[in-house]
Amino acid sequence: MGVSEAQWRLLKARIGQRWARLKNDVLEPLRDAPDMLVGKLQQRYRISREEAERECAAFWKEVNRQLNLD
Repeated sequence: MGVSEAQWRLLKARIGQRWARLKNDVLEPLRDAPDMLVGKLQQRYRISREEAERECAAFWKEVNRQLNLD
């Protein structure tokens, strides 16, 4: 993903704020595999893959803009 430790802490906090059911044990592996977020959302929120993908896309777009990761 290529983020600094400070960016990762902010990102992890934002993910936790957006999806409160995702706890630290789920969030830590996402640093190295952010694409896993879709599957984790499906599991924890019992939503379709398409819905999880839409939510993730909107979230990443917002975060990239805010943190200038793109």
